[in-house]
Amino acid sequence: MKNLFKNILFGGLLLVLMMPLAQQKFHFVQELPLSGAIVDAPFANFSMKGWWDGTYQEGKSNYLNDHMGLRSYLIKLNNQFDFDILKKVHANGVVIGQHNFLYEKAYIDAYCGLHYENDNGIRKKLLQLKKIQDTLAGLGKKLLFIHAPSKAWFYPNEFPYLLKCTQTKSIYKDCIRIEDSLKINSIDFNAYFLKMRDTSRHLLFSKQGTHWTHYGAMIAADSMVKYLKRTTGKKLPRLVFDKYNISDTALPIDIDIAKGINLWNPIAYEKFTYTAHHFQVDSGTERINSIYIGDSFFWTFYYNYIPHGFNKDYEFWYYFDSIWFRKNGQDGGGKIESYDWVTSVNNTDVVVLLFTEINLENLGNGFIEKAYQHYYPEDKLQ
Repeated sequence: MKNLFKNILFGGLLLVLMMPLAQQKFHFVQELPLSGAIVDAPFANFSMKGWWDGTYQEGKSNYLNDHMGLRSYLIKLNNQFDFDILKKVHANGVVIGQHNFLYEKAYIDAYCGLHYENDNGIRKKLLQLKKIQDTLAGLGKKLLFIHAPSKAWFYPNEFPYLLKCTQTKSIYKDCIRIEDSLKINSIDFNAYFLKMRDTSRHLLFSKQGTHWTHYGAMIAADSMVKYLKRTTGKKLPRLVFDKYNISDTALPIDIDIAKGINLWNPIAYEKFTYTAHHFQVDSGTERINSIYIGDSFFWTFYYNYIPHGFNKDYEFWYYFDSIWFRKNGQDGGGKIESYDWVTSVNNTDVVVLLFTEINLENLGNGFIEKAYQHYYPEDKLQ
């Protein structure tokens, strides 16, 4: 009986060890999808040079590791164990707060004022931005600076215990103070969201994501369109919300951190609000051309066709690097380094900068400096 038990145990262990190989060969179950910046190693082709210098062996080992059978199941099982038992996540820059709130640590650092010395840098950028705003106004164009909200400001009480802080300095607060004194056209959605935090019946930030939720972004989009309608004097299409759908299932963009850490089980059960909406137009409706320069908070606008709804043509300059545009009904893209962005500014009606707190130190990602140099080549404020 004792030997039988040993044989069964050994056979079971051997079967478990053979399952990844069997899966790799016969694909008897479908692999689970993995999220995040995952790039599988390519197939390693044999060569004598690669054999002798060791690159073939290394490439082959990496390929077999990345294409091992049941790999996605094993990754999620390991990640779930580390999350539940060790409170550890396998994602760069992600930390677990209280009650399983997930944060990108950079937002907590910015909230606490880490790595921020003084307002000299942001003051210079805002002085340049003010002069650009005045120049564009003289050309009949509007400039708008939008502060996207920060989850760290929205949920500071849920920080991990070791990262809690007493805020003594803040680039966001300095930016608001300086831009107000310079009369830069702006919308502060960070402050707006904080006012709604205790009264909103719908989720504005998820425990599982780093960006505003779909509902939060749609509230911001509506405010942005109304602001542009008022300041441009144009009768823009009106954003109309037809229905609010409450769902237990989130779109990936609303739980982007949780998706990226590849767990077996969800970390939270939240109710998300998704809008059915359209832009109302009539015979007197006008559309404008817009350029949007910003970070990843703009993507929720983009994926929900907000720019399509009230713009004739528009361009999105992601971190003033990659470009997505719609011109004459056609979509396209490119890179700023090979793009005539000056002509685009000359042909637009509105330039919108949309950035969250962690990107304020590099506000505009080079656009402000280049535009200032273009309009004021002899000015010493560069």
